Amino acid sequence: MTGTSRGQTGKMLATTQLECVRGERRLFANLSFDAAPHTLLEVRGPNGSGKTSLLRNLCGLLSVAEGTVSWKSSDIRELGDEYRAQLLYLGHLPGIKDELTALENLRFHAAASGLPATETELGNALDRMGLNNFHHQHCKALSAGQRRRVALAREVRVVYEVPRLARDLRRGVDRKSTRLNSSHGYISYAVFC
Repeated sequence: MTGTSRGQTGKMLATTQLECVRGERRLFANLSFDAAPHTLLEVRGPNGSGKTSLLRNLCGLLSVAEGTVSWKSSDIRELGDEYRAQLLYLGHLPGIKDELTALENLRFHAAASGLPATETELGNALDRMGLNNFHHQHCKALSAGQRRRVALAREVRVVYEVPRLARDLRRGVDRKSTRLNSSHGYISYAVFC
């Protein structure tokens, strides 16, 4: 597994001597890197090499065997909810309802999350993710990448003031044969801002 970080300078996220063990198998050890604000971290490796486990370690969803993950120079284990409130993690499944349209999914999420939005705001979120012509399409008829963009639109509508983040997310999802945060492909992505 290899990783590269592209973006501005200055530590936003850092790992020190990270080790991940699943069962009796060590996936990686002595992994250290820094990620600057607005950085796209590209993680490469074959299936089973620990790409998704690393992303879950970075989010605090999976405990590390050794080492530390730091956010703005603080250990994420000490930050707790303060750290988690700043995350967007998309796993293998997009978490949308296939029976609903793209717009209905966003409407449902807005109501369930207590973050009210107008139809125009929801439509704009879909448009920002390149789904201009799919507002009223049932998600079961969308491609896997399009369903992921619907899921991202749920979150991007909240942070759309950061157009660079939305653009980077869209580029990551649009790349051929690449899935955001997926260990089924060869490359996984995590975006830190």
